[in-house]
Amino acid sequence: MRRLLALTIIAGSILAFAACDKTSEVSVADPVAQTTAVLSTTTDLTQDEVQSLIHMRQEEKLARDVYLSLYQRWGARIFNNIASSEQRHTNAVKTLLDRYGIPDPITNDSIGFFQDPNLTNLYQTLVDQGSRSLLDALVVGATIEDLDIYDLDEALANIAVNSDVIRVYTHLVHGSENHMRAFYRQIVRNGGTYSPQYISQERFDEIISGSNGRRRFRYRGRAE
Repeated sequence: MRRLLALTIIAGSILAFAACDKTSEVSVADPVAQTTAVLSTTTDLTQDEVQSLIHMRQEEKLARDVYLSLYQRWGARIFNNIASSEQRHTNAVKTLLDRYGIPDPITNDSIGFFQDPNLTNLYQTLVDQGSRSLLDALVVGATIEDLDIYDLDEALANIAVNSDVIRVYTHLVHGSENHMRAFYRQIVRNGGTYSPQYISQERFDEIISGSNGRRRFRYRGRAE
């Protein structure tokens, strides 16, 4: 699974990306290091599913934090609205962590705070990039959703076998598709364009055209 840690800023352009296989080395404080004990009593999840849930919990928080900060910078409602959706997304993943007894990697929910300093640095990098102009901010949003959709697609295709994980990830990917459409519309209205960096062009075109159905999903009574 690619990570949001793959994101870096390209000199003279909007965004570039660097491959990165791991967010950081596992430490004693890292919940991933505790998954063996968790799985000894949680047989309904595979090790890959546990690690995927821990990753997605933090990825959704990172998106929320970046959007809240960009809302403070530009006052554009799209960031506040989608940040609220990202909060519901990270809450949905937290529900599964609690259900299966997986330690929560988020011990401080403050904006921009992460146990992993690499995530803290990435948060600041994305906010700095999005603070250059409103168009830059919108492209940052589209890029985050691009990677989020890629990670979720990969997880659904290659990792998720537990019905709870499949259900929540299906909800999240359709929410991210809605977010991508919203950001892309605003990018075009502001005279810009966006090309997918992670998902295929075909997948991107399907999302933007709405040919995947533009369905609205609910999780615990909350709609996208």
